[in-house]
Amino acid sequence: MNTRPVIYQAKHFASVTAHEAVALVTGFNGQASDLGRAAVSLAMSGRDVFVYAPEPDILLSGDPALLPAYATETARQFRAYAADYPARRYSGYSLGGGIAANMQKNDPEALPGLYAATGIDAARLVTSNVMFRAMVYALHKTDIRRRYAERGYGNEQLARTWQPFQEPPHSFTLALGALDYIVRPREIRQKLASWQPNHAMRIIQVTGCGHNGMKRWFNAHVLSMVDELPCSNQLQPRSDAFE
Repeated sequence: MNTRPVIYQAKHFASVTAHEAVALVTGFNGQASDLGRAAVSLAMSGRDVFVYAPEPDILLSGDPALLPAYATETARQFRAYAADYPARRYSGYSLGGGIAANMQKNDPEALPGLYAATGIDAARLVTSNVMFRAMVYALHKTDIRRRYAERGYGNEQLARTWQPFQEPPHSFTLALGALDYIVRPREIRQKLASWQPNHAMRIIQVTGCGHNGMKRWFNAHVLSMVDELPCSNQLQPRSDAFE
């Protein structure tokens, strides 16, 4: 199978006094402007922010090699841009959170990551999450599970191909919506329980927010996620609601 490069948007939000470079990755079907408010907040706090938005074909193509290929290429470009900065950080929302977290794992000097509405099994999302499949069909008239099945990929095969995306980075802050039917609370709680012994993490639970609401919450509160370092088994409930 020949995997073509993933086309994506990239936008730079510069800070005059930058002490840190941040890679910020949007979710599926996103645009760089989706996380523009978060990028501006980070830039105004002394960080240069590089926002990456892959085109929908990263999943719609049915080619499972596109996701890891895009993560590798984005990491290469960001590390080249950020080579002279004193510090690097990775951040993202939804699918972009999984991509950015994979980038962070391969950068041993990275600062703790900042993520929202992410962390579930991408293979199960594509093959078993009815809400996600319905959303994809409504937007693109595509049965995403069938796209992968036509290439011989069911849940088991996708899980093996995307296995590197299943393990989180060592240190991160993750915000989750209590009403999120894409990153479903029960599923992500099981993941968190398996991660806790070996990872430093700060989990923020936001009541009243679904998946899209968490994007708005992240844009409004990203700086509060930077303020406190994650530690083992740290949980913080929040009552902020955007939906």
